[in-house]
Amino acid sequence: MEKIFINNRAGKKIAVLIEVAPKARGLAFVMHGQGSVKEQPQIETFAAAFRDNDFTVIRFDARNSMGESEGKMEDASITSYYEDLEDVIDWSRTQHWYREPFVLAGHSLGGICIALYAERHPEKVRACAPTSTVVSGTLSYEAHMAADPKGLEEWRRTGWQVSESRSHPGVIKRIKWANMEDRLKYDLLEGAQRLTMPVLMMVGEKDTGTPLEHQKILYDRLPGRKELHLIKGAEHTFRDEKHLQEISAIFDQWIKSFTMRLVATIRDADVGSDFPNPIVYKERRASRAIVFDEDRNVALLHARKKHYHKLPGGGIEKGESVMSALHRELSEEIGCSARNIRELGIVEEYRNKYSLRQISYCFLADVDGEKGTPHLEADEIADGFETIWIGIGSAIVMLEGEASVEDYEGKFIRMRDLALLKEAVQSIHRTSIEDEKDH
Repeated sequence: MEKIFINNRAGKKIAVLIEVAPKARGLAFVMHGQGSVKEQPQIETFAAAFRDNDFTVIRFDARNSMGESEGKMEDASITSYYEDLEDVIDWSRTQHWYREPFVLAGHSLGGICIALYAERHPEKVRACAPTSTVVSGTLSYEAHMAADPKGLEEWRRTGWQVSESRSHPGVIKRIKWANMEDRLKYDLLEGAQRLTMPVLMMVGEKDTGTPLEHQKILYDRLPGRKELHLIKGAEHTFRDEKHLQEISAIFDQWIKSFTMRLVATIRDADVGSDFPNPIVYKERRASRAIVFDEDRNVALLHARKKHYHKLPGGGIEKGESVMSALHRELSEEIGCSARNIRELGIVEEYRNKYSLRQISYCFLADVDGEKGTPHLEADEIADGFETIWIGIGSAIVMLEGEASVEDYEGKFIRMRDLALLKEAVQSIHRTSIEDEKDH
């Protein structure tokens, strides 16, 4: 990690943290909210999710914040924060690690700034994550009026809002009424149709400043791939460790959703079913792997009573990362630990019968140590699950021969895992060609 100071357009020093990934697969800018700093736990959590996915990460203290940049917090505004975001991005263009399109993530006032940038420069932005974002000045004013009408009137009458910082106990925050006047100039809803890139939104259940109903208004206007997560029990700022763990897992899954290769999309028509499309799909996410042993055989689970085979893997639990879910599922289903884990791709399934959209994050892996004993769940035991190890070519032939499987879920599982096995063969072939070129 490197910390430097650059000058913004106003000649103020801006503190910038630079974390360059050795083999970067992308670039991410992460922006804090009003009265916060670049090292705040939730901002560090956002940044860590990008680092763990091999992104170069840039954080900075906006001027007029509590951080190391110049300026007084009483002069903070959306305008000054947004200008600093522009200036940091413009400076980054001169650096060797810069690349477009990049990802933007921000909280609260930082959230509206990164979303405004994405609306104005959609061609530069790969994905955008405005969390607990200010949606518009008008909605922000209304939220203040609903939460504390006397306090809002006192702020307007005296020209000052005075409160103690929760992030920095003992520090008194003084915010000018000009902050609200500046805020009223901005409205994400006006340009929301330009946010066609993947968008991640999150908000705390107890957030009164940027409440869920505000987030839903913006969410409903977004035209592209989008997610909105409610963090139960959380306030505007995510402080509790359980909330930080939850948002870390959400970020990890979201990042992988647009960085991993889409292997296949499977719908009812693809498996010979004709259930109508539901009005709304509920979503399930899962982590799976093609696991090789020392003899280069792969693990399959045989559902004997339903007459199909499947790859090991299963649903990701709340607060669980893709990788932690993978390790747990492999231990439970085939009794193995895994090493040398590398990405394979994503499969989307739309199971209309259950109004379910399932996203599977899929990997290649090798057995680490001895094969142990699986710890199957009751429904898996009831289906007669047993583990077999066979060559990957034989596994493909086996699944191809199960085209007549009658079980609805089994039809999807067969098509999904067959696509993954074939993708694995191609991936291994591509890797071997690249290795030959290197030598």
